[in-house]
Amino acid sequence: MSFYDSMADGLSKHAAVFVVIVLLVTGLMFVVFGTMEQTYEASSDPAGPAFEARVIIGDEFPATAHQIPFIIEARGDNVLSKEVLAEVYSNEEVYKSSEIYETYHYVGYDTDLDKPSYGVYTIADGVHEVLVGNFDTTLDQASEDMVKVALHFFVQGSPGIKGTFSKDNSSEVQDLTIGPMEFEDVKVWRTKAFINSVLLDTEKVNDEMPEVLDQEATNLEVLDMISGDEKSYEAYGIALDLNTEINEEAQTSVMLVFIAVIAILIIVYVSLRSGAETLLVGLLLLFLLFWIFGAVRLLDLGTSQFINLLLPIAIISLGVDYALHSLHRYHEERRTEERPRKAFRKSIRMVGPALFIAMVTTAIAFFSNISSELEAVMQFGIAAGLAIVFAFLLLGLALPAIRMLFQDRKFLKAKDGEGAKEEAEGGPKEEKTAKPSKKKDTSAEPARVWKALAKMGTKPILVIIIVVLITIPLGYRGMQIEGKMPVEDFINSESDFVVGLQTMNEYFNLGESGIVLFQADYTDPEMLETLDTFYENLLDNAEAVPTLGVPTITWFVRNITRNDFVFTVYDNKTLRAYLGLTDDDDNGLPDTPAQVERLYEFIIEEDQGVPIYQIDDRIVSHDRLIVEYFFNWNKGAGLDKTVLYISIPRSGDASKVSEAREELEEDLEFLQGMGFTYNEIIEDEYYVITDVGTYNPFTREEQFSALTDSM
Repeated sequence: MSFYDSMADGLSKHAAVFVVIVLLVTGLMFVVFGTMEQTYEASSDPAGPAFEARVIIGDEFPATAHQIPFIIEARGDNVLSKEVLAEVYSNEEVYKSSEIYETYHYVGYDTDLDKPSYGVYTIADGVHEVLVGNFDTTLDQASEDMVKVALHFFVQGSPGIKGTFSKDNSSEVQDLTIGPMEFEDVKVWRTKAFINSVLLDTEKVNDEMPEVLDQEATNLEVLDMISGDEKSYEAYGIALDLNTEINEEAQTSVMLVFIAVIAILIIVYVSLRSGAETLLVGLLLLFLLFWIFGAVRLLDLGTSQFINLLLPIAIISLGVDYALHSLHRYHEERRTEERPRKAFRKSIRMVGPALFIAMVTTAIAFFSNISSELEAVMQFGIAAGLAIVFAFLLLGLALPAIRMLFQDRKFLKAKDGEGAKEEAEGGPKEEKTAKPSKKKDTSAEPARVWKALAKMGTKPILVIIIVVLITIPLGYRGMQIEGKMPVEDFINSESDFVVGLQTMNEYFNLGESGIVLFQADYTDPEMLETLDTFYENLLDNAEAVPTLGVPTITWFVRNITRNDFVFTVYDNKTLRAYLGLTDDDDNGLPDTPAQVERLYEFIIEEDQGVPIYQIDDRIVSHDRLIVEYFFNWNKGAGLDKTVLYISIPRSGDASKVSEAREELEEDLEFLQGMGFTYNEIIEDEYYVITDVGTYNPFTREEQFSALTDSM
């Protein structure tokens, strides 16, 4: 007796026991599903130095502020008009009176503006301050010409503010008269949008809102206050709510699963023409979900979009195939077998091998994902492989068994009723030799299309030719598909998250950011100069450039070494003289490692930061924390680390990301010649790691490559 015969005979004899076991397991899985939680998120990151470096950066380069970046876009053609600036300023005041501002606002110092920073300062604030100081009026009350003049003065005094204007900005020189005052050569600025950020205290945010979703909710609440009624402008957040958006789309996907189940059940009803069997299929599909997510929790698999969103729909779709095949075959056997149990046994013998082989091959295909280096994909493979086995047991075997048990019970009742009737009429009639059932086959005549396809099956050469002719052009086109993962491919393209990024790409040449991590001895002036040379080389690139306005440790060192300001608080000396620095080769860097080390002690251990100039007894300086955001000095106990931020302006285009990587690799040849190891983390050796960062184009490309490699 074959395996399949044994399976059919065993199931038909012990169908009730099998169904009871299924119900008990379902009850257990339901309890597990309701009481246990997935305790962590499965990683979508492949192994590699870029992702190891990301951990290093998170540990050793703490952020100085929690940023909430936003874009203000005028509804008209100029965001610098009085109407827009007045509304922006009014909404900022609403934010400054909020509990969020009171509790979490960032306190620092803006060296460009030479004033304390309290976490929010836009072009509207600057213009308002000029109006109050020079015209004794406010933004709300000023005339358009007053605003133009105030804007001119503010931009002149803070030229860095132009970096916040959209790339379409322009200016026109005009002479303006305001009352008795005449202003000549006023630059009248125009631009469609500007970009800015609200800053919160990172430490307070992390301490009081450790959950990412809570932080993102705060981001959105702040943006809502900055937006106000949006009468004259629209405000867009930039990457404020990725996890919130994913969470909302996951909830939407739950509804999609429900809709998919309803649609599938409608198809099942049309196919089976039985309300009872359709309800039974729906119940077994629900059992299947309990089994899947119960097993996920028992195996302690992490949460991921693969398991939480893709798996239910995929397995429900595959599971319904088992249901339809098993029930249709059972119905066919019932047409020739009077006893339901016999029909069930025969149907399992006939369709069981096909379903079993389909289950094994499909499960193996899913289990093969265990070889993936992506934890999320590997765990999806485990869950999906088990789910296929569960679908076979529940919908391929348990479903027809349950249906058979109900019908067999009715059959036996009917037989018992006939026996009682014969006994009442005086005993059984004369026995006749049993004859095979001659039930008419009432199955519908197959449609012409199915007949034609069946006929093609008798001509294998023709089928092979057709398949080859279709495969060649489609295979060629398939090979042309570029491996890219733009954000709109995995986030709703109409979501605020995607719209904000698209608006940024439209108005600004900022691009997404990446990070380059360096390890070397940065008390060595030669290494500082090497970093500076690498930075200069990047300026010639088209697709990977240093992020505008973001300094390097070399820049901070030069700011002290070349600073000619005499500080009274430092013995009426320049910082160079006070710290004992020399620069004989006039390269802007101290001449010896001991001098560089003394400079770092001044900045970091003595907490002096990087002084720029002095007003009376007050020193304007870059804070020590800002320096430590870019530089980790190991004080001679080991090699130092520093980071360089780069921008990839057209990161939505996969070919541009590849070009950016190639440009970086060409520039890295210079560092390799200076003794740096490329993309390999080695303790106590010089190395440089590219492609580092969270959700940047390079890491997305690496994730995608790892995914396709798994396939």
